[in-house]
Amino acid sequence: MSRYPRKNTAYGGFTLPSGQTIALASGAALSVASGASIALASGADLNVAEGADINLAGVGADVAMTSDVGVAANAGTVAHVAYAAAAQAVTNRYVASANMKVGAYTLANGGLPGDGHAHHVTVSHTAAGAADTLGTIDIVGTNLLNEAITETITPLDGTIAHGAKAFKSVTSVTGVGWVIGEGNDTIVVGFGDKLGLPYLGTVNTVVAAAINSVREATAPAVVRDADEIEKNTIDLSTNLAGTAVDVWLVV
Repeated sequence: MSRYPRKNTAYGGFTLPSGQTIALASGAALSVASGASIALASGADLNVAEGADINLAGVGADVAMTSDVGVAANAGTVAHVAYAAAAQAVTNRYVASANMKVGAYTLANGGLPGDGHAHHVTVSHTAAGAADTLGTIDIVGTNLLNEAITETITPLDGTIAHGAKAFKSVTSVTGVGWVIGEGNDTIVVGFGDKLGLPYLGTVNTVVAAAINSVREATAPAVVRDADEIEKNTIDLSTNLAGTAVDVWLVV
């Protein structure tokens, strides 16, 4: 009787010895639950036909392999993240030009970037004479998981300040600590080119990115975080322009 998995059979884990093969035909699937493992000894094979799938369910699911010289490794999965019609940066999307103040600003466009994606927030400052004491701008909104998140951005005199988190929506923008100087400075609040990645992580595992079906020649700037999804971002070298963006990364 075979010691290896059969159709619709659940195992906590197993090791495939050298010389043995698991072959997945088209339409078949091998699912590895969180905490389970498949170990492939040196000389063992896992053959996946076109149309077959290996599903790694959650953190802790592994396909473990051992090389011919005894080096252990886990098989990663290359995920394709497709951003349809990723919008060009709009500096005044959330707050149109307004006098700086202490308190809530009027929110425009429902606090949505308009493309359904998560972007980082930008704050642009214009001085009226000598710069005011600019204070900070508190941003409240949601992340890709629709969880409430906040970020404090410090305006920069006469230029654009960039936030670090990816907001799927903005629900409020509030000025804190502003003090008028020579004249009433103004700000606008919008979003930039950084897109939120839908995977947690600690290492940049992006292997390729494309915009409008053209692969980027320059590697994108990637930030990863293991705890907060909104801190996982990608910034392509080419500015977004309302066209498709595709990203491939190992997860």
